[in-house]
Amino acid sequence: MFLKKNYVFFDRIMTINVIVKCPQGIVMGADSLLSIGSTADGIVSSIIPYNSKLFPIGNFATEGSNYAAGALLNGANSVAGRTVEDILQEFGEDYPNIQTTDDYSLNQMAIDLGDKISKLIRKAGSKGPSLEIILGGYSRGKKAGSRRYGEIYGIFWDKKKNYRLRVLYTKDTEFGTVYGGQPKILDKFRYGMDDWTILKILERREKLFNKVCNYVIKQLHENNINIPKNTRISVPNSLKEFDVFSLFSDYKVGNTAGQTLKNIKTGMAGALQTMEAFFTLQTAINYCCFLMTCAYAESAFTFVIPSVGSEMRVGSITRREGFHFRKSWEIKVPGPPFG
Repeated sequence: MFLKKNYVFFDRIMTINVIVKCPQGIVMGADSLLSIGSTADGIVSSIIPYNSKLFPIGNFATEGSNYAAGALLNGANSVAGRTVEDILQEFGEDYPNIQTTDDYSLNQMAIDLGDKISKLIRKAGSKGPSLEIILGGYSRGKKAGSRRYGEIYGIFWDKKKNYRLRVLYTKDTEFGTVYGGQPKILDKFRYGMDDWTILKILERREKLFNKVCNYVIKQLHENNINIPKNTRISVPNSLKEFDVFSLFSDYKVGNTAGQTLKNIKTGMAGALQTMEAFFTLQTAINYCCFLMTCAYAESAFTFVIPSVGSEMRVGSITRREGFHFRKSWEIKVPGPPFG
């Protein structure tokens, strides 16, 4: 690496990724702000603009060697001493030897990409990164089976050497939006609630329960019902017994804490019903840009350390035309003072 040993690229909280699946295609977008922090204290020491986090997949040096696929990056910018951008470029150049560009499975591509990065991590003997790659696009040929519309997969390393594959949208009947990195303001727009607010409510649940108990015991005493003054009732561990979230969400408890959080948000009484199943490609591009702008606004207009910024990059993927950048920056020679 070209940085001091005690420094590492990390931008998991300094990123917004958005990917929208509609009938006409898939739209992917990302900001381009990179933070540099010290592994010793975890404090951001600098931020750098114009860092690529959106990539087409394929060998662009050879005509006809590109896939109808793209990748979004959030988290660590380097793995095993190499930038993730370089790893993705190498993967795209070599992959036609494994699956041809006219007959491939995007699901298998996601698995092969995950295997490649995990192999590099193990070979380097390095600690697993905090990294997510969101892969979106289309399968082609016989390996696509009867699938006509796009697919979205998440490849996720949670500081471990092996990855987890997240199947996000793969069915032709499924349309929707996925985002990664910095979801707070996007969640507030779509659901009126974000994970941090839900966790704060959970923290205050015990205090509320004790207040209610004290009130009930006081009322019983005032009605001459004999209840010992030292009576204490423990806070129920189960949400079913004291469910504060049912006040504003019609949800079901999931198999994991993460699934329960998601169910609370999607079950919110005020959740917006977006219409990705009816979006045109242009509408999906507009929506993708708007959601990213929400994340930009928090960094620009509120008292927070900037977490999203620099230029947006937006690309679209269609089954026939493949990947195309729709919004990107160009290298320019600035005039003084850098304008």
